[in-house]
Amino acid sequence: MNCEIPLFAHDGYLLRPARHADADAYYEHNFCPLDPKVARLTGCRPNFTREEVVPFFHACISDEDRLDLLLIAPDGAIVGESVVNEIDWDARCANFRCAIFHPEHRGHGLGAFPHRQRLRRRL
Repeated sequence: MNCEIPLFAHDGYLLRPARHADADAYYEHNFCPLDPKVARLTGCRPNFTREEVVPFFHACISDEDRLDLLLIAPDGAIVGESVVNEIDWDARCANFRCAIFHPEHRGHGLGAFPHRQRLRRRL
């Protein structure tokens, strides 16, 4: 999606737009291996290769009908994502989801954080 998105901070975590330069880190931080709970809750398969994830990540960033934000931990690791996709511009509706990839980052309000930011800013 082509729009100016600000950076958001919460307890040392940063929520910012995904960039093409993030593709390898996105794969390495979250799919090596993919947490079984994430696979179960998102309905995806348990394993993905770099050759599957990285091109898909690039395609998502380039898609004008979606907005992908990454949740960055204080140590710089990508630990989650917040996505608006399946946008129907005429009906003014879309799918919104958030994923926290690592169990140690869950249960701290990090999933609610992207929701609050999107609602406040109508992203």
